[in-house]
Amino acid sequence: MTPEYPRTFALKVQAPKRVYSYQNAKCEYLCTTKYKITQKAKNKLRSLENLKTIAIVGSYAKTSTKDMLYTLLWKDFYVVKTPKSFNTPVAIAQTILSYLKQTTQIFIVEMDAYHPVSYTHLTLPTNREV
Repeated sequence: MTPEYPRTFALKVQAPKRVYSYQNAKCEYLCTTKYKITQKAKNKLRSLENLKTIAIVGSYAKTSTKDMLYTLLWKDFYVVKTPKSFNTPVAIAQTILSYLKQTTQIFIVEMDAYHPVSYTHLTLPTNREV
C-alpha cells in the first residue's frame, strides 16, 4: 500500500522586504533634488515673458555653434548661454536659476541629442518662434 500524497500544495510566498541602504537613500534624494531644481527652473522660465530661447541640438559641434552664435548676438542683445559643455537637464536648470535675469533677452542652450525626451519639461514653457 502506497501512502497518499495530497494532490494540491499550498505554497507560502512572502513579498521581499524593501531594503533601505545608503545607495537607495542616495538615489531617492538625488531624484527628488533633480526634480525640485527642474521645477524651479521651469517656473522661472514661465516668468520671463520676453525671453527668446535658442536650443542647439546635435551630435557634433554644439559648443562651437553656441559660442559662435553668442559672439554674433552679444553686442546687440543681453544674451545668456550655458557655460562650457553643460548640456544635461540639471546643468541647464542650474544655469537658468543662476544666470537668467528679467533683463535677459536671449538664452542660448546646448542640449545633448542622446536623451531628448528628458528636456521636454524644461523646454515646454519657453516662448517659441520660428
